[in-house]
Amino acid sequence: MKLLSYEDEFSLVKAKLECDCGHVFTVIVLDPGDTVKCPKCGRKFKAIMEYKFEPLGGGS
Repeated sequence: MKLLSYEDEFSLVKAKLECDCGHVFTVIVLDPGDTVKCPKCGRKFKAIMEYKFEPLGGGS
């Protein structure tokens, strides 16, 4: 998953993401550790520090 861009609004971050499947979507991230799910393929990712994303188990 790639972070394409983000807007920091108060304590919320609106992140534009591109999943490994190629789907691009926008999500609100509240805190590092939040789970983000791709609406197209269903893969789940966890937001880590500095709003980078890492896969949660399985897949490549």
